[in-house]
Amino acid sequence: MNAVLPYEEIITIDNFLSREQCDWFIRLFHAENTDFAEPGERFGSELLSQHLEILHLDQIYFYKEVKYIAAEWARLVPIPNAFPDYMQVVRRAPGASLGSHIDFEDRVYSSIIYLNDDFSGGETTVGDRTIKPEIGKCIGFYGSHVQHELHEVRDNSRYILITWFRDLENLPLERKEIAAQRQKNTELASSLFN
Repeated sequence: MNAVLPYEEIITIDNFLSREQCDWFIRLFHAENTDFAEPGERFGSELLSQHLEILHLDQIYFYKEVKYIAAEWARLVPIPNAFPDYMQVVRRAPGASLGSHIDFEDRVYSSIIYLNDDFSGGETTVGDRTIKPEIGKCIGFYGSHVQHELHEVRDNSRYILITWFRDLENLPLERKEIAAQRQKNTELASSLFN
């Protein structure tokens, strides 16, 4: 079991994904239906000042590459019983930025994987640390507790794979009941084949 890190701790893993895997997610982004948000619209708690384009990976979870990322991250997250709840590939065009904020409090952990680095700017600041985007680099942090921001993207679009995690302990009752029923079904199926 992983130990829980102090909220200020940031996990950084270089080459978490290969260049080929990053390119695959960018191609998937362009091949699937994405959501657009226009300047002046609200996206969650964010009032947009620029275009935002998103591919919701939790809606296309059947790709083995998406399952792989979810499984790898769940193994590395420093919170027992945490699981990927919401995954997106996000494209931010030149001029995009996102001011200092914290994520929704029901998300216990946040991660970002940089899918490209052929742009300037676009750094992520978490607490007092600024991380330079590098293709395949992954960062993880307590996004619901630590202020973080995106610096202005310049020269080309920035693609990231972002994941928010929940803790089984903090699920709404109905989702806990569904999870418990799935566990019972799994145990029953196992007992039938053993």
